[in-house]
Amino acid sequence: MFFSNFIVIFLACYLSIENINCIQKKVIISGREIHYRTEGHGEHTLLLIDGTLGDIAANNFLNIYNNIDENKFKVIQVDLLGYGRNQYEKRNYTDKFFFEKDARFLHEVMEALNEKEYSVAGWGYGGTVALVLAGMFPKEIIKVVEWGAKPFISEEIIKQAMSRSNIQNWDTPELIKQLKNHTRDYIIECHKNLADGFRLLLNEKSGNLTQYFSKITVPTLLIHGIKDNYVKLEQPLEIQKIITSARIETLQNASHSLHNDEDFINLIKGFL
Repeated sequence: MFFSNFIVIFLACYLSIENINCIQKKVIISGREIHYRTEGHGEHTLLLIDGTLGDIAANNFLNIYNNIDENKFKVIQVDLLGYGRNQYEKRNYTDKFFFEKDARFLHEVMEALNEKEYSVAGWGYGGTVALVLAGMFPKEIIKVVEWGAKPFISEEIIKQAMSRSNIQNWDTPELIKQLKNHTRDYIIECHKNLADGFRLLLNEKSGNLTQYFSKITVPTLLIHGIKDNYVKLEQPLEIQKIITSARIETLQNASHSLHNDEDFINLIKGFL
């Protein structure tokens, strides 16, 4: 028990030190301070959208920040409402339009930052939000990159969300990252509510999330890790059927967190 606690404390300290160079800012929207991260000073703005419980402080996209050309790109990452330092309200998945709500929030943030045109890249839940955002506001979007997005909800996906509500199913380093700005109870509550929200989508919309995808006409890159245990290849294939400007790239040795793969970095650098 002592050794286990020591590892948890060590990792927490390490991740805090690793995050010192993170440039975090805030913008006032509707009277609330919205926290975001920005790096680089290039002309091409890239909006990054993290997955469920995505948190700037977790540094999930550190590999992207470390390898993107800061003279070419300006990278912006925003904690969605209810995540990270933007917990002004709890995540609400009882509204069947919660993906659209997230997309509108991000669009409002980018407007407040005076970003007129930008590319968007999202992972997992954030990948789906990226596609919805690009479909809802196509005039602002230059290019789209997604990995781990879901075009539809199924019973299996609902079970995955419920499984994540059990803290015992989390790897210790991953849990430590989430505990920087979320309590254990909130992590459990969030995933249980997400499973309920997915159930609502399955019942109300037959689980279909693609109503905005067909409006995307800009170049779109769908990246899939063959070893991904959460998302099957059929899901990006289904998205490609709807977005005529999309192409799929697969990474043979990559899992769900494929943004940590060197080949992933090469793909997005070449695409953007």
